[in-house]
Amino acid sequence: MKRFSVEQLLVGGFDHNFSYVVANFAAKTGFVIDPCGSAVMIKNAIDKFYKENEIKISTILVTHGHHDHTEKVAEISQYLAKLNGCKTTVILGKEAKLQVANVNMIFAEDQHEFKDLGFKVLATPGHTNDAVCFLLDDDSAVFTGDTLFVDDIGYCNAKRMYDSLRNKLWNLPNQCIIYSGHNYGHIKACSIELAKKLNLFFAASQKSLAEFKKQLQNLI
Repeated sequence: MKRFSVEQLLVGGFDHNFSYVVANFAAKTGFVIDPCGSAVMIKNAIDKFYKENEIKISTILVTHGHHDHTEKVAEISQYLAKLNGCKTTVILGKEAKLQVANVNMIFAEDQHEFKDLGFKVLATPGHTNDAVCFLLDDDSAVFTGDTLFVDDIGYCNAKRMYDSLRNKLWNLPNQCIIYSGHNYGHIKACSIELAKKLNLFFAASQKSLAEFKKQLQNLI
C-alpha cells in the first residue's frame, strides 16, 4: 500500500486554483495545502479520508501568502478544529506575513522537516519572498504553489526565482510529481523529469542568469 494519497482539487478560486488534501496512511494523519475556492470540496475530501481511512487531518500548509491561496485558511482551520477538538496548526514559510486567529502558527525555516506529518519545507523565494514548496519525505511529490507550474512559472523576481529553480527544484528526483497552485498546464500535474523537457522556464534555470532573464520575456 502506498504511503501517501493526494487529492488534487480544482477548487476554482481566483484563477483555476488547486487546493490539496494529503493523507499519510502510515501515520494516520494528513494536511490541507492552500485552501481556497470551494470550501465544500475541501471539506468533502477531509471527511472522505476520515470516514474511509480514519485519517485525522489537523494541519494546513500555505505555499505563499497571496489571497488566492489563503482565502479559506480561516474557514478550513475552524472546520478542522471542530472535527479534532483542538486548534489547527498552520505552517508557512519564515518570511510569511499572514495572520490567522485561533490557530497554532509555525513559520518554518528552509529544510525544516515535519517527520510526524511526512514532509519537509523548501524555501523557494521568487514569486514572493515567503514562497515555499512542500516535499513529501518519500520524494513522491512536491507542492510548488506559484513557483513552478507544469508548463510555466509564476511572475517573479528573476534572480531569486532563478536560484530557487536551479538549486532547489531541479535537483529533486526525476519521478517526483509536481503539484502546483493553478491549473495552468496542458496536464494537471507532471514529473520533474517531464517538466525539465517541456517547461522552457525551468530548463532556462540551468543556463546563465542572463539567459533566464531573456526567457522571462516570454512569461505571459
